[in-house]
Amino acid sequence: MKFKKKLEYQFEYDIEEGISRISYSGSIKHDNTEEKEFISYGVYDEDYDTGDSDKEEILTSTKDIDIQRDKESVSEYDLIKFYLHEIASHSLLSREEEIQIAKEIEKGKKIIAKAILNSPIILREIINLGEKLNKGALSVRDITSSLDDDSDEEIEEEVVLGIKRCINAIKRLYKENERIKRQLGKASKEKERKLLGQKLKKNNRKIASYLEQLNLNKNQMDRILSVARSYIGKVEEVQSELGDLANDKGTHTQEIRGVLKKRLRELRAEIGQRIEELKRNLERIEQGEEKVYRARKMLIESNLRLVVSIARRYINRGLPFLDLIQEGNMGLMRAVDKFEYQRGYKFSTYATWWIRQAITRSLADQSRIIRIPVHMTETINRLIRVSRTLVQELGREPFPEEIAERVGIPVDKVIRVLRIAKDPVSLESPIGDEEDGKLMDFIEDTNMASPLQLLEMKELKQIIRNALSSVLSDREASILKLRFGIDSDKEHTLEEVGQEFNVTRERIRQIEVKAIKKLKRANRIYPIKSYIDKD
Repeated sequence: MKFKKKLEYQFEYDIEEGISRISYSGSIKHDNTEEKEFISYGVYDEDYDTGDSDKEEILTSTKDIDIQRDKESVSEYDLIKFYLHEIASHSLLSREEEIQIAKEIEKGKKIIAKAILNSPIILREIINLGEKLNKGALSVRDITSSLDDDSDEEIEEEVVLGIKRCINAIKRLYKENERIKRQLGKASKEKERKLLGQKLKKNNRKIASYLEQLNLNKNQMDRILSVARSYIGKVEEVQSELGDLANDKGTHTQEIRGVLKKRLRELRAEIGQRIEELKRNLERIEQGEEKVYRARKMLIESNLRLVVSIARRYINRGLPFLDLIQEGNMGLMRAVDKFEYQRGYKFSTYATWWIRQAITRSLADQSRIIRIPVHMTETINRLIRVSRTLVQELGREPFPEEIAERVGIPVDKVIRVLRIAKDPVSLESPIGDEEDGKLMDFIEDTNMASPLQLLEMKELKQIIRNALSSVLSDREASILKLRFGIDSDKEHTLEEVGQEFNVTRERIRQIEVKAIKKLKRANRIYPIKSYIDKD
């Protein structure tokens, strides 16, 4: 069954067993049936009631909505139904469980930071990122996960400065730690060694804090770990070659063994620690990453229903329901990364803002053919709210002057904003039940003559030819044709026509005047007069 396009927005959006029934006529209405159906899937829960009574207004698309229950749309319904069943299998978390999971994430990050602290080769790679950032070889988005995709230039500049400060601080503390380690090797007094040890621990805590602030993204972390593993591979390769030469006593073999031992010392110096220690640190980093991954996954999955309960408020705003859920899930993941359990907030309360922000941002960016800036969207929504209020008060559509007076902005700006709010219609829009035509096929081309005009022009040309051939001599007809551009691409001057007939321009003028007088007196010219009178 197909739902035809209508001028008014009234339709039923049915998802198999009835996920939601929405009657849309400028606003979204939820009835008890819809509420029960969402509850049956575990989508709506009292635990998710964040006490937020304000109903966010965003720019509502003015496009006619055409939902067709063909194979493609049924497939979409199946996907939504399957997704709702899947997320319903994940139980909600209590506040204590949320805090426990957040602590697990924190613990995993500390394990990673500690392992990096004990790996000079990894620390040096992180320090090198600062140099690459300064040279422009890397962007800040290549390094950190602290920057959103939609962050503006001002925020990006702040993050760049913050990343540079972190890396410079790590570099300074790393060099200071190297100096302290050398002093520890020379120190003989217990008190001196104790003070140096305390300073070393203090610096390590600072480096760990800066590493957490740096928040390296997964691609960069994988690259750094790959570099560390490559050193392990090189060392093991040299050790293997030395093992193969262990029983060979030849002179040439001794030289090769000396070269390999020198190479092994160089590699160990670059690594800065024994190969076994580096392996253990890499294992700890992997364990920390696994701990963070599992905890994040649990916190995200237990709050997927929160995303659906928020996303359903934005149905019919320009994006499909599944896209809204996807954008909301991305906001949820950002909330998990930013959540600070120490502040005492419940995670769902904190995550709601990030989910809404992700959905509304995607609607502003993707729901329209021509993107409208977010600040302009807010102005449009404000005017829409005022317009609806005035409709209820006046019983009619308000004039721009009335909206401007209520909002307190100039009338010309109201007119301009309302014009921007209208959704453009694509010329490629399909037309007809079979969608075998396009809108552009029905738009008149004003630069082209109509079929009637072409027919009249053809008839007029024939009348003129008949008049010239029947009233005038061949010479007179030829002169008039050249002078007025009949059957030629341009009008000729008297001099040009005179050269054509080997007479003076004055003689051509006389012949032209005489021929025109003949045509005016002839009865055959009357049909031409009717065309002139029509114009």
